[in-house]
Amino acid sequence: MPKVPRLQRQKNSHRFGGISFKSGTGILPVNHAQDARATIKTTRSHRFGGCFVFWTSTIIARLNQPRREKELLEMKELAKWRSRHCRLAYQSFAVGLVLAGCLGHAAAQADRRIERIERLARQTNEQIAESERVEESNGIYCNELVVNKGDKSWPAVGIYRTVVKFYYTFGDREQNPYPNRLLKITVTTKRSDRQEYAEYVFNPAEQLIFYHQKQGETARSESSYYFASGRPIRRMSGQRLVALNSREAKETATLALQESRRLREVFLKSLE
Repeated sequence: MPKVPRLQRQKNSHRFGGISFKSGTGILPVNHAQDARATIKTTRSHRFGGCFVFWTSTIIARLNQPRREKELLEMKELAKWRSRHCRLAYQSFAVGLVLAGCLGHAAAQADRRIERIERLARQTNEQIAESERVEESNGIYCNELVVNKGDKSWPAVGIYRTVVKFYYTFGDREQNPYPNRLLKITVTTKRSDRQEYAEYVFNPAEQLIFYHQKQGETARSESSYYFASGRPIRRMSGQRLVALNSREAKETATLALQESRRLREVFLKSLE
């Protein structure tokens, strides 16, 4: 084997990963040396690439960690909001059902009271009509109060005449054998420009249960109020149901109650 000069040997020597070989000296073929160098380079590149990917993914994961924590926190808040929203929706639905039931029950009670009031008012009117039609007494009596009976000209008004009728019957005959229980009061007023009418119907306890007024000849001029225990429970304008919470409705109902008490006192005075 011929000797290679030292300088040439160092120049042509190759070391890869602790493996030394010489190219072109016959120790390794040239193609084998090239394959070895290519294998070592590929191994090194794979190692470097793996390390790069690992550290890159680690850095990216650390950079994304606050964002992920924020996203998780937002997801938790969203879940809490949905849970709270669903709970509030369920509670609102339950409250709505309860209110609907209460309103339905209250409406049913009001309807029953209205039916009783209308039935009692109808019976009272039928008894009064019968007493006025026949000569014999059916237990219904009437006292009449007339203001300006001679139809004299009234100062600052001209034509003015008011007729008040008190319809009554027997009450507790063990306490009072004479008729003294008030059934109904009608007030008819004739003026120069219009005619007014009002009626008050009472229950057996002599409490006002129905008030009707008419000022003029049109349907809009009529209004009716239903009362229970001294409080209005329904208002009608003609044949139309209207609200009770208006200022006009409250004032009219209050005046009707006050006027019914005043007229009842006049009636009691007439019996003395």
